Formats: sequence, C-alpha cells, structure tokens
Amino acid sequence: MAGRALVKNLYPLIAQELGKDFNFNNYLRFGGLPGVLFAEDKKAFLKSYIKTYLEQEIIWEAITRNLSAFSRFLEVASFSQGSVLNMLEVAREANLGRRMVENYFSALEDLLIGVRIPVFSKRAKRRLVAHRKFYFFDVGVY
Repeated sequence: MAGRALVKNLYPLIAQELGKDFNFNNYLRFGGLPGVLFAEDKKAFLKSYIKTYLEQEIIWEAITRNLSAFSRFLEVASFSQGSVLNMLEVAREANLGRRMVENYFSALEDLLIGVRIPVFSKRAKRRLVAHRKFYFFDVGVY
C-alpha cells in the first residue's frame, strides 16, 4: 500500500505549457488533453476517449450496470456545465431518480471527470441555500 500513499493528478495542458502551439479557438472546441491537441482528427479522438473511458472505468468498475441510463445522465449533465446544479432537474430530464443522479455525479468526481464547486459566500455565518456548480475537468470532454 505504500505505493498508493502519494496522489498526483494530471490536468489538461494550459496555454503556458503549450507556448507557441496554443490555439485559443481549438482549445475552446477540443480542450487541453495532450492526445487531442496533437491528433489529426480531434473529434474522432474525443469520441474514442469518451467511449474507452465509459467502457473501462464505468462498466469495469461496476459504477452502473445500466450504461444507457448513464449515457443519458452524461448528456444531461453536460447541460449543467458551469451552471447551478439542480439534482431534481437533472434527474427529471434524464428520467432517473434523484439519488441515482447524485451517485452518478459522485462517480464523475471519483473518476476525476468532473468537480462540483461549492457556493461562495462572504458571510461565514450565513447558511448556504444555493446549489453548487458542476464542471467537467476539460472543455473537450464537456
């Protein structure tokens, strides 16, 4: 277990890392994954990345047995990118239960595909009633 004591995360490349190879429009369309940035067919690479990720991580890790439901969830979750996250609304649009949607969002966070950002408030004593926001880790994956 000692080999698992150090956690490292590999994030998409940023403009400073890419230097002269940085293309703003391509970055907004396809994201910053190293494989995408230098692929000839960026759309095909992203489709393959998503398919492989779904098969290897979602199915093999047994996060869900119903891949079609999870696929519907992913599509609806993409509409929540950067927006206030309303679990009931996502559940309704994906035709899933609220609890299952919460579990799926947690799975996306566990798999480092997305992150939920808590609401910021200047007043520490004020009880937060606003919903968090959700972001995919890369705009290309989104």
